[in-house]
Amino acid sequence: MRRPIDSLFGRLVVLVIGVLVLSHVAWFTVIRLERDQTQTRYAVEEPAFLVDAVRQHIANSPDRPLPSSVRVVEPNSPDVPKSITDADTSRVPPQFGRFIDDLRDRLPDGTDVRIGEPGGPPRSRDRMLLWLAIIFSTAVMAALFATWQLQRRCVRWRRLSVALAGANPLRRCLSAAPANCGS
Repeated sequence: MRRPIDSLFGRLVVLVIGVLVLSHVAWFTVIRLERDQTQTRYAVEEPAFLVDAVRQHIANSPDRPLPSSVRVVEPNSPDVPKSITDADTSRVPPQFGRFIDDLRDRLPDGTDVRIGEPGGPPRSRDRMLLWLAIIFSTAVMAALFATWQLQRRCVRWRRLSVALAGANPLRRCLSAAPANCGS
């Protein structure tokens, strides 16, 4: 009995699924890196825009109140997190390092960047991995179906070529008695 990989179908399955796995891993890596950079960029732009908007509001119309979601507090207020020095980076989670550096670069010189304790549950990757598994499973099933269809057509073409070769009188002559074929 032949091993499944030794057949045309088995080889095509291995080839197609290998290409799918490689492309999915590359896609996942690129999207993951790009998404982290984009999220950091947007996370930096949001507070920078808010600080600029509050400064303009206070400079242009200090008598009008700010929206209810925005409030100005004094730097020594208990609502403001402690200042982060370069020696005190241990209380800041490592993933905020790039965010803090980018925010300091984006804000005007001399701006004191203070980060509070992270709130809310950490972002779950379960949903993303679930979608990746669903997409990959669907792609594997489609690859198996396409490989099966391709293999069926190759078998038909082979049978047709064998049938046509068997109908060729010169080929029949060569296979029967090669010495008598030219006369």
